[in-house]
Amino acid sequence: MRARTRSVSFALVVSLGLLGEASAEAVSEGWRLVGHDKGVLISSRQLPGDSHPTFRGQATIRGSVLHVLAVVLDSPKSIHWVKGASEMEIVREVDGRTQFVQMITDLPWPIRDRDTLMKRTVDVLTPASQFRVRFQCAPGERKERPGKIRVQLCDSHFSLRAVEPDKTYVDYQVQIDPGGGLPDWSIHWMEKRITVDTISHLAKQVERTEGQYEGVMRRWTNER
Repeated sequence: MRARTRSVSFALVVSLGLLGEASAEAVSEGWRLVGHDKGVLISSRQLPGDSHPTFRGQATIRGSVLHVLAVVLDSPKSIHWVKGASEMEIVREVDGRTQFVQMITDLPWPIRDRDTLMKRTVDVLTPASQFRVRFQCAPGERKERPGKIRVQLCDSHFSLRAVEPDKTYVDYQVQIDPGGGLPDWSIHWMEKRITVDTISHLAKQVERTEGQYEGVMRRWTNER
């Protein structure tokens, strides 16, 4: 267990040396650099008309881009790495690249648990080497779960790019209004923590699932 923790941490720490270009890109596109934590570069941006800022995490993690993509798309196992998620399932499949997914979050008292319906789309940017997975709130897709608060606004995506055969650059961006009358400062803190914890936990899940997604990886190798 200790060796596994060291290897994941090393993968994320090494990423800081690889993110000089990403840092310059963030500034040039109007992002404000917040800092870094656990090997993840953090930045934020709030465009005119946005009710909440978008937070962004960037890192390079161990694992092939096809393996990382397969982990991101495995909805039932997302509970092992998506922060706060206690349940995630596909509720409707539109086609091979578009599904509607439902996520239930188990949050600490006194915050009520959230119920989030999202449209998930996968874009192949460069065959076998660059992908984008986007999640957009679709609150009307299904009745909300009793006792939960339905999240009305969310938009997040993973941009994944092969750096080396066994390394993947991850750019994760998230904008969310969890509802329920939470103060702005707590929402901003949550968004910042989500970017860091999501990427670091994703790195651990990729390591834990080595060799488990060969069929999925073959499928996306051939997608154009």
